Amino acid sequence: HQLDRLSKLQEAAGNIEAMLATLQRMADLDPSSWTYRAHLAETLSRLGRKSEAAAELRKVTVLLEHEHDPTDFIRVAERLMFHDPDDVDNSKKLAEAYLRSRAPEEKLKQVLKLLLRFLQNNPSDPSLLQLLARMFLALSKQDSAVNVYRELARIYREQGKITESEAVLERILEILPQDEETLIALGRKKAAPAPSTDGVKGTSARRGGRDFSEPIEEISLEELEEIDDIAEIEEDDRAQIVTGEDVKKLEEATAFFKFSLYDQSLELIQQIGARQALSVLELEKDVYMRLGKKEEALAIMEMLASEWEKSDPLKAQEVAQEIRLVSPDSKLADRILSSRPKVSAASADEDLFNILKEIESIESDMPSEELVEQPLTFSEQAESIHSDEELEQAMLQRDASKGIYEIDDDDDL
Repeated sequence: HQLDRLSKLQEAAGNIEAMLATLQRMADLDPSSWTYRAHLAETLSRLGRKSEAAAELRKVTVLLEHEHDPTDFIRVAERLMFHDPDDVDNSKKLAEAYLRSRAPEEKLKQVLKLLLRFLQNNPSDPSLLQLLARMFLALSKQDSAVNVYRELARIYREQGKITESEAVLERILEILPQDEETLIALGRKKAAPAPSTDGVKGTSARRGGRDFSEPIEEISLEELEEIDDIAEIEEDDRAQIVTGEDVKKLEEATAFFKFSLYDQSLELIQQIGARQALSVLELEKDVYMRLGKKEEALAIMEMLASEWEKSDPLKAQEVAQEIRLVSPDSKLADRILSSRPKVSAASADEDLFNILKEIESIESDMPSEELVEQPLTFSEQAESIHSDEELEQAMLQRDASKGIYEIDDDDDL
């Protein structure tokens, strides 16, 4: 190939830019032969020109993405992922190729980590959610996959795409055939009726010591005063009740938490007006623990423990156990645990230690964010045009022609 010989002459003369121009021409003259363009990309990469290398690799992936055998596409797409980890489209296509080829778990986790990051920026992307669910299934994480599918079904339903939403629910039933929530959503099972409180005294239907279904004439003056007191309390506690738009935000935050999107979950929590509601605080505490922000989690634990110390001793004890694991010297935890009967303390300790152990292993469960560089290798008939040694020698010759010399320590001055 004459252009091949020309590029070697230019390399020998240290004319890097001319050599690259020749390699570019070779790639353009025979666009169906992806190896020329891949060689150009690798040459640019070894010269440290990664953005240009990424542009050439991207062109190669377009040529290879429809090949029946995804092997070559995967090799090039992996190199593109190294050069440009923010390329959403490439990461999606690489994930699809991994699924088709049944790639090893380590590779699935590497691209999954990128997809989860992309989802934080675009949490309502149906194609991304579909892909994530399939990735979780390939990793045998059925619960995570189902949670993603539930979120996708909800998004379709809110968009008025009922057919698509029902199709996603059907997919959940393929995974969990007896899932009650999904069967109810599809109308194949009736929701259990709420327990009736008619004629039952002392239930949650009674407020202020009386059943408001009874005739008003039976309410005494003392009871009316008690009702007024309750109204004042409810006014003070209004900030602790999740209503209206906050309910939707809390549901979305909980869904994100379930499939490990902790940053996205925290962002939604911070938009909730009733931030002091116990259900919101519980979720926020769990999110902070998953993010490794133990100080923030501890502050919320102490609020919850203080709130439940008198109203719900068992829950207070559970939170006190969590506090002790994060802050062993906590006086609040000591007080609660010493003054309350320790119900199932041993099992609670074991569960909490397992949770903390899981939290600490989150980072090790996924590959490092730093992608490992693995240059493309080619078969004998498509052997690399320029080795690293040849490029280094060419660059030294170029520098020498410009009057730039390296001085060895042993040289006499």
